[in-house]
Amino acid sequence: MFSRRDYLVLFVLLAAVAVVWIDTYRRWTAPSWSVPVAYVGDAWFELAAIQGLAESGVGPFSQHLQPRLGAPAGANWSDFPVYWDLLLWTIAKGARAVGLFPAANLAVLAAHLLAAASCFLVCRFLGAARAWSAALAGVYALSYYAFYRTLWHISLLHYWHLPLMLAVVLRSFSARRPPLAGWPLAGALGVAACAGMLEFYYAAIIGQFFGLAALFHLWRRAGWRRVLVPIALGGALVAGFLVTQLDTLRYRREHGPNPAAVARSAADVNTLALRPVQLLLPYQHAWTALQTWSRQVYWDTNPAGRSTERSTYLGVVGLAGLIGLLVAAARRLWRRRPITWHAPLVLWTLAFAVPGGMASMLARLDWPVVLRSNNRLSIVLLTLSLMGLAAALTASTRRWPAVKRWAAAGALFLVGAWDQARHPPAQPWPLIQRTIASDRAFAAELESAVGSRTDIFMLPAVPFPEAGSDMVRGFIDYEHLRLFLASQHLRLSYGAVRGRAEIDAAVAQGKLPPDEVAAQVVAGGWGAVALNRKGLPDGGTALLASFERRGWSRRIESALDDLVAVLPAPGEEGANPR
Repeated sequence: MFSRRDYLVLFVLLAAVAVVWIDTYRRWTAPSWSVPVAYVGDAWFELAAIQGLAESGVGPFSQHLQPRLGAPAGANWSDFPVYWDLLLWTIAKGARAVGLFPAANLAVLAAHLLAAASCFLVCRFLGAARAWSAALAGVYALSYYAFYRTLWHISLLHYWHLPLMLAVVLRSFSARRPPLAGWPLAGALGVAACAGMLEFYYAAIIGQFFGLAALFHLWRRAGWRRVLVPIALGGALVAGFLVTQLDTLRYRREHGPNPAAVARSAADVNTLALRPVQLLLPYQHAWTALQTWSRQVYWDTNPAGRSTERSTYLGVVGLAGLIGLLVAAARRLWRRRPITWHAPLVLWTLAFAVPGGMASMLARLDWPVVLRSNNRLSIVLLTLSLMGLAAALTASTRRWPAVKRWAAAGALFLVGAWDQARHPPAQPWPLIQRTIASDRAFAAELESAVGSRTDIFMLPAVPFPEAGSDMVRGFIDYEHLRLFLASQHLRLSYGAVRGRAEIDAAVAQGKLPPDEVAAQVVAGGWGAVALNRKGLPDGGTALLASFERRGWSRRIESALDDLVAVLPAPGEEGANPR
């Protein structure tokens, strides 16, 4: 199916993608690899989830216990749906071998490399020329979307299966070729089941495509085999997703539903919809003038731009492919000639994801809002446009000499990589390293001071997950997880899933006036209190004074002066044992 030359080109392609990735994130030295590529917001959540799985050693679809969070009882993150368990578990296995942060970096790099390999092999399988397949696979792997999502949205970053799934979708629509059967069908079912265990947004739109394929063949009266094959593929997709939810279904069967754990608003569907103008404008770009202009005309001045995610830019190559795809389809329809299904699938995705589209209409119904951030489907548009572009370039350059084709393909890759890779990275690694070093020193000193009394009350008291960020003071969502990631034995009050009466009561306790908070913590037998000054209006001054009046006068402060721990004075440690 693939020749030795294909595998040689694939090796060179992966090497090129790796070099661009390493240069973009500035990971040229061994110390830089010990620092994660992102260490803020959702990246803390992803790292904590991986760390919890690494510490527990449980299987990928088991109860997601976090005994060092939600102290004193411990937390169970199966109380809210996490559908990328398989991915997190895989990274956790790597973390047990090489350490948490190097494993996380390798998982990010692997997502880019897998995307390159998948796109190249699919394009070659569909008949695209080797040069164009390699160039466009490189552009796909180094997408603006990927560099935006990075570690803090690791499940969205792993979109490598989309070319495989879309190739299966296009085959399912075919009215000329026989329907899938035998081993090809078994392989397609396996890929669909795997896709169901990865990112839910991608699975949802792929499932819609399979439904459309079944309806198309039903309308054509093409025979039940053609109808049943996409239905079976959609069923495999759903089955894969349900496997990822076994732990949550079991937990909620035992403890009851928890709709407040992860709240979704119908208004979010429009706010976070996919606006076509966002496909054209990069928020960050190597060409500073373009970046400044796009922010001035849209991202920083338009309310829709300020309140959404900013990963939607398709890049010049992706945009050229998308426009060419739609224009070619329109011309063929005008001439009453058959078209491929790339353009109709693009239009369906837009019809679903744009403001006022099908997702917005579904959100108006009295149903739970599940798919709110449909701007994330821009990567589906990019996948379709590059697959279509590979076929178009192959057809239009069929008579070119190989040297000319490879030269043009190389130029295309260079343009795409320059256009899409983020320079400089969002978080320079020396700054991340400084934060981690400060946190580790703080955690080590605190662990030494508390001894066996490892339960730590975290202030400010904020719910988990998705409490939101205070951008004015710089207190970012999930920031309390820094202490979890930096310590080995500390058990934090933060991290139990909200929506349960006892958990919400514990959070409410931390929101009482300072004197009452201090009184209850002292009486509760906690080993220490850890405050993040950025999350408190007065920097924690009132709380620190309240604890000091009750004999908790020992303090440990971080090098960055953002974290401070308060402990009982010497001789007072056993006054109120838990």
